[in-house]
Amino acid sequence: MNNFLSKKFLNLNLFESDNSMTQSEKMFKSIQSVEQALEIIDDRFSLSRSDVIDKPIFILASSWRSGSTLLQRLINSNEQTLIWGEPFANCHLIQNQADSLRSLTETYPQDKWFLSSRKNYEKKLDQQVTDNLYPDVSDLVEGYRNLIRTVYKTPAINNGYKRWGLKEVRLTSKHGIYLQWLFPNAQFLLLHRNPYEAYKSIHHHLGKWNLFSKWPTDQISNVFDFAHHWHLLVQGYLEDAQKLGAMVIPYERLYQDNQVIADISHYLNLELNQNVVKQKIGSSYNKHQVPKSEIKKLQKIVGPLAENLGYYPF
Repeated sequence: MNNFLSKKFLNLNLFESDNSMTQSEKMFKSIQSVEQALEIIDDRFSLSRSDVIDKPIFILASSWRSGSTLLQRLINSNEQTLIWGEPFANCHLIQNQADSLRSLTETYPQDKWFLSSRKNYEKKLDQQVTDNLYPDVSDLVEGYRNLIRTVYKTPAINNGYKRWGLKEVRLTSKHGIYLQWLFPNAQFLLLHRNPYEAYKSIHHHLGKWNLFSKWPTDQISNVFDFAHHWHLLVQGYLEDAQKLGAMVIPYERLYQDNQVIADISHYLNLELNQNVVKQKIGSSYNKHQVPKSEIKKLQKIVGPLAENLGYYPF
């Protein structure tokens, strides 16, 4: 499946009409969202998260070259905190976990398939129909939660850090809602940057750096890919920030306004070194000019949303 068709199938083409969709695409679109699935799981299985005390920090950024590494370094200036940088990005650990739960509905799995529903059966298991025999959904969810702990928390603790988290440029706000569902005390920093400036910084590298919003099908290889990615993420950040209890941070204020750093420090309850934002490490400013035709293509997709945030073409 090529890049364009994959994005079309996943409904990432924001301006696509239902009339242009195939039957398979319509069926995929009709599947419940991650957020709907989580509500059904809570209603049906009454999962408790009162004993989940983890307080991870998640930085979700609007695209590559949006200042996510700068924000990561700022948080890591607290010596007790480790924010991983896009760890195992192409594995889509978090995304795949969240998407898999979309299969759970009011009727699937059937109640009789759970081992816990058979404890009072007179017949032993070897005398029952066991072609479908499931552990509880609570076991599945705890397994997902422990996988994230094992991959991200345990190595941080083993290396002497007390707090942990990660920064990503591929996660939507819906993935944030999933992470909050797993870890109710999680904290979220939602970072966005002027899309025209971000694109100016990265456009010459597209197609060379092998950037994927979802590996291996959805490569960010041109202005349309970049624009749809930025729009999808930023729109979600603005819609779900309150639900996440998140702090929304414009990149432009991050390095210009010390009060923003103070607000981040207060929000996370961490002492941070504000001098970090003045230090350039690994900077590779792109001096290549962006063709006006590409700016127009970018503006056509991001324009209204970008303007609401005070972002205009240069």
